[in-house]
Amino acid sequence: MELGFEVGANVPTAVVAVHLLGAAIFFGVAAVNATDGSIAGIAVNALIGVLLLVLGVAAARITARR
Repeated sequence: MELGFEVGANVPTAVVAVHLLGAAIFFGVAAVNATDGSIAGIAVNALIGVLLLVLGVAAARITARR
């Protein structure tokens, strides 16, 4: 799968890694909401996590161009 940047020890990969870490936090909160039975909490936190991942890839592609 082509992400639009080269994965390795470079700045774009670090940008994606930081966004992945932030997304993992929101996925963790969504898991806690799942144990509590909060459907809205699951949906909102999982959506924030997915959007952070997409934003991370987009930011990495922009960073790779510079």
